[in-house]
Amino acid sequence: LARTFGARLRAVGKMLILMDAVQKSMYVQRIWCVYELFVASKNDIACTILLPRKAKGGYEAIRTIEELQAACRVNAEHARASEESDEIQIKQLITSTFGDFTAVNNTVERALWAEIMQVISTSREKEDEMCTGLRQHRSEE
Repeated sequence: LARTFGARLRAVGKMLILMDAVQKSMYVQRIWCVYELFVASKNDIACTILLPRKAKGGYEAIRTIEELQAACRVNAEHARASEESDEIQIKQLITSTFGDFTAVNNTVERALWAEIMQVISTSREKEDEMCTGLRQHRSEE
Protein backbone atom coordinates (compact mmCIF):
# COMPACT_ATOMS: atom_id res chain seq x y z
CA LEU A 1 0.00 0.00 0.00
CA ALA A 2 2.71 2.51 1.00
CA ARG A 3 4.89 1.68 -1.99
CA THR A 4 2.01 1.78 -4.47
CA PHE A 5 0.61 5.00 -3.08
CA GLY A 6 4.10 6.55 -2.81
CA ALA A 7 4.85 5.65 -6.43
CA ARG A 8 1.61 7.27 -7.58
CA LEU A 9 2.31 10.42 -5.59
CA ARG A 10 5.86 10.64 -6.97
CA ALA A 11 4.47 10.29 -10.50
CA VAL A 12 2.05 13.17 -9.91
CA GLY A 13 4.70 15.18 -8.05
CA LYS A 14 2.40 17.14 -5.76
CA MET A 15 -0.51 16.74 -3.39
CA LEU A 16 -3.40 19.00 -2.47
CA ILE A 17 -4.54 18.98 1.14
CA LEU A 18 -8.25 19.81 1.17
CA MET A 19 -9.01 21.00 4.68
CA ASP A 20 -12.41 22.13 5.94
CA ALA A 21 -10.82 24.29 8.66
CA VAL A 22 -7.40 25.13 10.04
CA GLN A 23 -8.31 24.30 13.61
CA LYS A 24 -10.14 21.07 14.51
CA SER A 25 -10.08 19.99 10.88
CA MET A 26 -11.82 16.82 9.76
CA TYR A 27 -8.73 16.21 7.64
CA VAL A 28 -6.65 15.04 10.61
CA GLN A 29 -9.51 12.84 11.81
CA ARG A 30 -9.53 10.78 8.60
CA ILE A 31 -7.00 7.93 8.52
CA TRP A 32 -6.66 8.01 4.71
CA CYS A 33 -5.84 11.71 4.82
CA VAL A 34 -3.31 11.25 7.62
CA TYR A 35 -1.71 8.32 5.83
CA GLU A 36 -1.60 10.13 2.46
CA LEU A 37 0.14 13.13 4.00
CA PHE A 38 2.55 10.81 5.81
CA VAL A 39 3.49 9.07 2.56
CA ALA A 40 3.79 12.40 0.73
CA SER A 41 6.08 13.76 3.46
CA LYS A 42 8.26 10.69 3.48
CA ASN A 43 8.60 10.92 -0.31
CA ASP A 44 9.31 14.69 -0.32
CA ILE A 45 6.16 15.38 -2.34
CA ALA A 46 5.20 19.06 -2.46
CA CYS A 47 1.90 19.72 -0.69
CA THR A 48 -0.46 22.68 -0.76
CA ILE A 49 -3.32 23.35 1.64
CA LEU A 50 -6.62 24.43 0.10
CA LEU A 51 -9.24 25.96 2.36
CA PRO A 52 -12.80 27.07 1.69
CA ARG A 53 -13.30 30.84 1.92
CA LYS A 54 -15.18 30.54 5.20
CA ALA A 55 -12.17 28.79 6.80
CA LYS A 56 -9.45 31.13 5.60
CA GLY A 57 -9.80 33.37 8.64
CA GLY A 58 -9.18 30.45 10.99
CA TYR A 59 -5.43 30.78 10.74
CA GLU A 60 -5.60 34.39 11.91
CA ALA A 61 -6.35 33.08 15.40
CA ILE A 62 -3.00 31.26 15.44
CA ARG A 63 -0.59 33.61 17.21
CA THR A 64 1.81 31.27 19.03
CA ILE A 65 3.72 28.07 18.38
CA GLU A 66 1.50 26.34 20.94
CA GLU A 67 -1.61 27.37 19.01
CA LEU A 68 -0.04 26.13 15.78
CA GLN A 69 0.83 22.81 17.41
CA ALA A 70 -2.72 22.46 18.74
CA ALA A 71 -4.19 23.18 15.30
CA CYS A 72 -1.95 20.52 13.74
CA ARG A 73 -2.40 17.83 16.40
CA VAL A 74 -2.78 14.38 14.84
CA ASN A 75 -3.85 11.14 16.48
CA ALA A 76 -3.76 8.46 13.79
CA GLU A 77 -4.80 5.82 16.30
CA HIS A 78 -8.20 7.53 16.67
CA ALA A 79 -8.58 8.59 13.02
CA ARG A 80 -11.38 6.90 11.11
CA ALA A 81 -12.23 5.80 7.57
CA SER A 82 -15.60 5.45 5.87
CA GLU A 83 -14.81 1.79 5.27
CA GLU A 84 -13.87 -0.09 8.43
CA SER A 85 -11.69 -2.48 6.42
CA ASP A 86 -9.61 0.47 5.12
CA GLU A 87 -9.19 1.79 8.64
CA ILE A 88 -8.05 -1.58 9.94
CA GLN A 89 -5.66 -2.15 7.03
CA ILE A 90 -3.99 1.26 7.30
CA LYS A 91 -3.66 1.08 11.08
CA GLN A 92 -2.23 -2.44 10.88
CA LEU A 93 0.27 -1.25 8.27
CA ILE A 94 1.34 1.62 10.53
CA THR A 95 1.71 -0.49 13.66
CA SER A 96 3.45 -3.37 11.89
CA THR A 97 5.93 -0.96 10.30
CA PHE A 98 6.53 1.46 13.19
CA GLY A 99 5.28 -0.32 16.31
CA ASP A 100 2.86 2.49 17.13
CA PHE A 101 1.46 5.72 15.69
CA THR A 102 4.10 8.14 16.99
CA ALA A 103 6.19 8.36 13.80
CA VAL A 104 3.13 8.94 11.62
CA ASN A 105 1.64 11.52 14.00
CA ASN A 106 4.92 13.44 14.27
CA THR A 107 5.61 13.40 10.52
CA VAL A 108 2.10 14.57 9.62
CA GLU A 109 2.11 17.25 12.31
CA ARG A 110 5.42 18.67 11.02
CA ALA A 111 4.08 18.67 7.44
CA LEU A 112 0.94 20.49 8.55
CA TRP A 113 2.98 23.03 10.56
CA ALA A 114 5.01 23.86 7.47
CA GLU A 115 1.99 24.16 5.21
CA ILE A 116 -0.08 26.23 7.62
CA MET A 117 2.89 28.53 8.21
CA GLN A 118 3.05 28.98 4.43
CA VAL A 119 -0.66 29.84 4.32
CA ILE A 120 -0.21 32.37 7.13
CA SER A 121 2.87 33.90 5.53
CA THR A 122 1.25 34.21 2.10
CA SER A 123 -1.87 35.74 3.62
CA ARG A 124 0.12 38.33 5.57
CA GLU A 125 2.16 39.22 2.49
CA LYS A 126 -1.07 39.83 0.55
CA GLU A 127 -2.43 41.96 3.40
CA ASP A 128 0.80 43.99 3.44
CA GLU A 129 0.58 44.52 -0.34
CA MET A 130 -3.03 45.67 -0.05
CA CYS A 131 -2.16 48.10 2.77
CA THR A 132 0.80 49.46 0.80
CA GLY A 133 -1.39 49.94 -2.28
CA LEU A 134 -4.07 51.67 -0.21
CA ARG A 135 -1.49 54.02 1.38
CA GLN A 136 -0.07 54.85 -2.06
CA HIS A 137 -3.54 55.49 -3.44
CA ARG A 138 -4.39 57.82 -0.54
CA SER A 139 -1.11 59.72 -0.88
CA GLU A 140 -1.83 60.30 -4.59
CA GLU A 141 -5.21 61.90 -3.80
